[in-house]
Amino acid sequence: AVFHAIAHVVPAMKQRRRGAILVTGSLASERGMAMNAGYVASKHAVLGLSRAVALELAPFGVRCNCVVPGFIETPMLDALPPDAATAMAARVPQGRTGSADELAQVAAFLLSDAAAHVTAQSWAVDGGLLGTLSL
Repeated sequence: AVFHAIAHVVPAMKQRRRGAILVTGSLASERGMAMNAGYVASKHAVLGLSRAVALELAPFGVRCNCVVPGFIETPMLDALPPDAATAMAARVPQGRTGSADELAQVAAFLLSDAAAHVTAQSWAVDGGLLGTLSL
């Protein structure tokens, strides 16, 4: 789906000679996780695809990055038992889960002209979890 969505928008971006693409990965884009091989493979693929697209489209003024959310307050997280959500938040160096608004602000930056020289990057929005995650 990510590949086809990117393929759909690329021709217009190449013609305009500008654009920004942001794909959503996960912590599994950067780390292996036991008992989740299919999910890990798909999320590694999303990150690799974003970097390949960034390289291929850079001459056309098109950027591509991957945002890597950590534990973000969503309906899926809200559905967890309270003790499980508390345990997850305790693993985050900042001691809390992130908000959808915090993730959206990073996404808006990466899609904006303020990030004009940012491409082929993985941006974690995770309160420091990825950088400190022990496996």
